[in-house]
Amino acid sequence: MYPNTAVDREGEPLSGEHRYELRFEAGETPPVSVLWNLSMYEPGMAFIENDFGRYSIGSTTD
Repeated sequence: MYPNTAVDREGEPLSGEHRYELRFEAGETPPVSVLWNLSMYEPGMAFIENDFGRYSIGSTTD
């Protein structure tokens, strides 16, 4: 499953000018059996360039 979004909780487009937090309450994390990751893409579906050179984070990220 690959859910995605381009807007925040107010329906405004996501922007690098803001900080976002994805929070799950204890015991309410999404069910996964192997791994999970979050990736950030630009509208053309290419990874977004960033100062860290990191394009995703997840359960296997150091």
